[in-house]
Amino acid sequence: MSKRILAAVFAAVLSLSVLGGCGNGGSSSTPASSGDSSKEASSTPASQAAEDYTPTFLIVSEPVTFTAATTTENMADTLWYKAYAEATNVNIEWQYWSDWDTQIGVAMAGDSLPDMTFNLWLSGVDKTTMAQYGGTGKLVDYSKYLNIMPNLSALFEEYPESRLAVSNEDGSMYGLPGYLETLTAFNGTLFYRTDMFEEAGVSEPKTTDELLEAVKTVQAYFSAKDPDFVALMPYNSGHMDHLNYLLFPAFGDAVDLDFGATDGKTVTFNRISDQYRHYLEYLHELYTSGGFYQEVFSEDGTNTKPLIVGNHCAMTTYGTMYTADNFASGNYDVDMLAPLTSQYSSTQKYGKAYNSRLTPSMISSDCKDVETLLKWVDALYAPEDNPIADGVSSISMWLGVKGTDWDYDDDTHQTYTINVPADYDGAATNYLAQYGLSNAFNCIFTSLNSSSLGLRCKGEGTRDKLLPYAVSVFPSNYFTLSSEDSSRFAEVYTDISTYVSESYASFVLNGVTDDAWSSYVAQIEKMGISDAVAIYQDAYDRYLADLG
Repeated sequence: MSKRILAAVFAAVLSLSVLGGCGNGGSSSTPASSGDSSKEASSTPASQAAEDYTPTFLIVSEPVTFTAATTTENMADTLWYKAYAEATNVNIEWQYWSDWDTQIGVAMAGDSLPDMTFNLWLSGVDKTTMAQYGGTGKLVDYSKYLNIMPNLSALFEEYPESRLAVSNEDGSMYGLPGYLETLTAFNGTLFYRTDMFEEAGVSEPKTTDELLEAVKTVQAYFSAKDPDFVALMPYNSGHMDHLNYLLFPAFGDAVDLDFGATDGKTVTFNRISDQYRHYLEYLHELYTSGGFYQEVFSEDGTNTKPLIVGNHCAMTTYGTMYTADNFASGNYDVDMLAPLTSQYSSTQKYGKAYNSRLTPSMISSDCKDVETLLKWVDALYAPEDNPIADGVSSISMWLGVKGTDWDYDDDTHQTYTINVPADYDGAATNYLAQYGLSNAFNCIFTSLNSSSLGLRCKGEGTRDKLLPYAVSVFPSNYFTLSSEDSSRFAEVYTDISTYVSESYASFVLNGVTDDAWSSYVAQIEKMGISDAVAIYQDAYDRYLADLG
């Protein structure tokens, strides 16, 4: 009998990034023989094609093979790839790239691009870099092929911001959008042990004051019998940001911790606002409550993970620590907090993560079969008619085949079960990361708007706890800055960002006095924050105009 485990995986993992690039000569795919364009025709921009492409998942009648570089070592063995290859008749020979920055540089400089690079979870990718790559003449401009990419075109029509995220000033696009329609509750969620709260006689907090009292009460109750107990334990120093996403909006109108525009027009820097000061004062109260993990700013997860998994913690920012194995006894339950209110704001708000972002998804202009590759990529954006998604876009793309690799637990489609083969040689909780996709996987899909599949942890998930209160964050990732503005912004804001981070830790640890706050604000102003705001104001004005 197969082992069955509850998938406690976040909606943030439902993201597939594709980086295409076709190589020369022997690395090109076999031309399609099903009526698809020939090699010569496929190099012609789709805007010149006689007919628009009607999508199907059987992209070619005879199997074709491309080569692809990936940062996932065992991509060929993943459940989603096997299912997708069968559905499309497009196969991939995977090459493992362990060092993207070095290897893409070598490939772009030389003649060694594979047909594609794929599944790249990368940070710091911007349109300037992508435009520089495109300026070499080695890359396909996707904007010329949209009539054979109907699924991507539909995404652009429904969510115009996703096009802005990848378009350069001249309208060209050399990267594709990663799009996630649900909340990334992985960022900005506080999970709590409902069984522990019940035992301590504490109800789910609805306000920031109630959360503070819950931390104190739960700590007092469990620490009496467990000297290692800590009521609220961020997983590591980086996870203080998770608290920021959830708690900062409770203290005023803004949901953005850094730049924002609460009136929809005027850019502000919120780290010098009254709202931010009130929030810092509250964090200091949490930190000194007796139930907050004291080493949070130096923690990397080494010490907190065993405490979280080992029942020494009632609240954490990292829900995947509460895996299916933790629930085997039936005495262990988890839910997540909804956005809180405070004396400063009676409105529940949650800063919804960026829905769309740029991925370094490129195809070489030397590719011998551009159209087949584009159709394969476009199928990844398909909505509910995806034959291997069983009515829900993207779910099977990381779990495998419904009914074989996974299935819903009930008619609500709120939870599902992963079927782990009995002969799997490893922990059941490692199976998805090894043969599905881990929570570090990036996304290309839309939809998943009917529920928060997988984000349950035996709780209700984002659908009920976060989605009703979602407010879009400041769209700075969609901005197009000139080279001069980009350099100037980096020159000014890099030092400010460092100073803000250092001050944040100091305020949390030591508290906020009038003198310290005045000095902090004055220093940020002296460092040139007005210049950074002005650059973003111009970019935001252009963004609003482009958005229409």
